[in-house]
Amino acid sequence: MRNSTLEEQFETLRSMGKSWVGLAAQGIFVVPALVVFYKAFSLREYGLIPIGAGLLLFAAVVFQGMPHIRRAIQGIDSDDRCKGTAQISIEESSETTYYKALVTTPQRGRWVFHFQPQGWTPEEAVLTVECRFIRGVDWPVLLVAEAGLISPREVPKTLIAET
Repeated sequence: MRNSTLEEQFETLRSMGKSWVGLAAQGIFVVPALVVFYKAFSLREYGLIPIGAGLLLFAAVVFQGMPHIRRAIQGIDSDDRCKGTAQISIEESSETTYYKALVTTPQRGRWVFHFQPQGWTPEEAVLTVECRFIRGVDWPVLLVAEAGLISPREVPKTLIAET
């Protein structure tokens, strides 16, 4: 698989933030859930209810991730930047691969968070990154490394500076 260029990754990230993309991603789960609930109650097939509930749970997960994507998109054009490092670690399970970044900046702090790479395949390493911040958010919303973009999937955990 070919890794995308940084410009291609920026464009992919921007497209993820289009309002219809988030609605479509949620709709992929919400509409079938409503159909399943309709069938369950109209046909009295109550065994379908857990399937509908599962689909709604997936929609909630998609909805929860959208603010982080929007913040990362704002970070693309942010002028609030600083240099830092990101120590990438990889955990593999039988079902998926988890990527974690331990981010350190000289004056702003340290954070750890999970991320899902888009358009590149990370390796365990320490990367030099440009951390991008936006107003009202204490952590870097986007990291730009030579290999690819890194953005948090959840609120990063702030680490205490070593003394």
